Amino acid sequence: MQRRPDDFAKAIEAVYPRTTRAQRNLAEWLLTNSSKVLELTSEELAKEAEVSRSTILRFCHLLEVDGYRGLRTLVAGSISRQVRRADGDDAVNWLMGVTEETIRDTFINFDWDAFDEATRICARARNMIWFGQVESGSLAQCASHKCSLLGMDSRAFVDTATFLAQSRLINSDDVLVVISWGGRGDHVKRATGAALGQGIPVVGITVRRFSWLAEIATIALVAGGKFAIHEERELTVRAGQEAILNALILKTATGRNIQWRVP
Repeated sequence: MQRRPDDFAKAIEAVYPRTTRAQRNLAEWLLTNSSKVLELTSEELAKEAEVSRSTILRFCHLLEVDGYRGLRTLVAGSISRQVRRADGDDAVNWLMGVTEETIRDTFINFDWDAFDEATRICARARNMIWFGQVESGSLAQCASHKCSLLGMDSRAFVDTATFLAQSRLINSDDVLVVISWGGRGDHVKRATGAALGQGIPVVGITVRRFSWLAEIATIALVAGGKFAIHEERELTVRAGQEAILNALILKTATGRNIQWRVP
């Protein structure tokens, strides 16, 4: 008989093809919320994962562990090994620490009044227009996609020429959210200037508190920013900006009476 993997994720992968639909839902939940298993009773897990206790027990049998206690033991052992592995990897260890630090710095120094005003503007807007280039462009596209999932009209632009060409279709009933690490650069100035010139409010999201964008935007939201350096080039950690984007989107949805929940 093939030995069951000691790694929790690999153990689930090994049995996944033989699971029922309910067990697959449980497997997905467990992989996403592994550490919560150590805090929950089987009854609480069933409620959180929206499955029956019998589904949990059958899944434990499939994993060849001794009931729910065996499942928790498997998870605890896997987490312990992964933590030791991460602690021994300089890049991963640095990234884990700096991501947490970046998010913490973001909200310790956060302008909550500006954030509340930004969400009021976004909640009233007809469309949320997102603008950014390169890495900021990826964040803009992700933000627009999340808005669409929530049923909010949204669009992302990732280059200045396209934005300027179509900016006449945007009006003061919309809002432009400009994402930029440094808050400067010709692309930021041209897009922001065009929007403000048409009476469109601009929410700037940057890590530079005293940048051009922070000074000129209707509302500026400043994130924590950490980076690694290679030959004087910055390899940025965008966790702070992403946290602000997610908070802005969810708070805007709430302002529009759109219901969302945490699974």
